[in-house]
Amino acid sequence: MSFILFGLAFLLPIFVAYYSQVKNYKYIIFATIIWFILNGTIYLGASFVSLFFYENMFAKQAMNFHMLCFFVQSLFLSLFIAFLSPIKGIVETNQINATYYPRLLFISIALFIIWAIYTKGVSIYSPRTAYQELRTGMGPVWALMVATSTMYFVASTINNKTYFFPKYLFFVLSMYFSGSKLAVVSAVLFPLFFPIISDRTRFILFPFMLIISVFAFISLFGNSFEDILKRLASYFSMFNFASMVFEDVAKGDLEHTFGQISLSGFWQYVPRSIYPDKPFGYGSNYFTELYFPGTGLKGHSISFGEFTHYYVDFGWLGVFAPLFQLYFLLKLWCIFHLIKDNKKSWKFSFSIGYLILPTFLFHLPILLGLIFFWLVNRGRLTYR
Repeated sequence: MSFILFGLAFLLPIFVAYYSQVKNYKYIIFATIIWFILNGTIYLGASFVSLFFYENMFAKQAMNFHMLCFFVQSLFLSLFIAFLSPIKGIVETNQINATYYPRLLFISIALFIIWAIYTKGVSIYSPRTAYQELRTGMGPVWALMVATSTMYFVASTINNKTYFFPKYLFFVLSMYFSGSKLAVVSAVLFPLFFPIISDRTRFILFPFMLIISVFAFISLFGNSFEDILKRLASYFSMFNFASMVFEDVAKGDLEHTFGQISLSGFWQYVPRSIYPDKPFGYGSNYFTELYFPGTGLKGHSISFGEFTHYYVDFGWLGVFAPLFQLYFLLKLWCIFHLIKDNKKSWKFSFSIGYLILPTFLFHLPILLGLIFFWLVNRGRLTYR
């Protein structure tokens, strides 16, 4: 039943977007495919692991809860797209000014230099080590470095198709030196799912992407095939970890918190450099600190599943809580502006980046990222 729900959650938005023929429906379809590749494969892998390797009813309960959350979000998203289908596009008069793209490029390079100096060069010759061990106190700088590099690439590519390869190379290198596996994966996969890029460009890029991906995975995941498999397998244990939470709730050792864990997620807006006593366990990371104290202090986190804290907060009624996640609400906002605005609007560029590239607001608080992108791209506007 869980796999049927997951399949429907994946196919529903694609089906509705295609058959309603909303404006820029291809972007919505590609965004759904990207979501499935980067997130869906992990959840499917974790589901198979929980079904065939763990004789644990609570792991299966955690799996069912997550799949139901995905389905509820997908169903609401599909209804939202269907509701917008009569809108054929309203030309936005506030145009993004291309002269402001260099601002993002300048900021990203400046942040990279600051990050390299802070890590004493470790971020250059060993990006993964810098990412795992040296981010304490510099998390906002690192996150903004990744985000601004992505923002520049997206905005400049959408509004000016010339010099694509230098832009793409800059983007790939930026993501590699970030030390993040997800950043590297998104940089490599991006051209395959970006409708603006021609098929010829995709064909030319494919061998380059293949070489880069192999090199990046070996460098960041390990030096042997066995190391890579072990690290990849570790990502499929989330429902096993989540089963600890579901079991403790069933035993009464962990009581429902009625939204407290969800509200604690707002700690992400408080930099640790400003408030050193900021807790390490908040939001979805709450359980890492609860079950593995001190892990957050070392810069590591253990995945208990994206929606597990909603179960502790609200029980099975928590399947509706993801509808009020900021990232989901912003996803709806982006889809609305993909249908409403033209390609020169800053909202259009923001929407493409947010929906297709996970590094667009990487580890940045969502609202702050939106305001930052708007501030950088504001200024003198043109009118038609």
